[in-house]
Amino acid sequence: MKKFVVMIIAVTFIFCLSGLSFADTITKIEGNKITVRDDMGKTKTIESNVKGLKVGDKVRIKTKNGINWLDPQPEPPMN
Repeated sequence: MKKFVVMIIAVTFIFCLSGLSFADTITKIEGNKITVRDDMGKTKTIESNVKGLKVGDKVRIKTKNGINWLDPQPEPPMN
């Protein structure tokens, strides 16, 4: 019985995590300003010089040391 309960909890946890979406969609690119929208409809504009991105691409925004970074971009150097 314990194994069954543990398995149910594990499966529920996996399904909950799979429902979370951390990817944002690029909605506009103007020069080095990229506007992205998350699943909740919030938009955020960041500055980045990443090449090869286009409107509709899925990206993740990370914040490190107060600076926003796009996931396809290499990690910022640690100082």
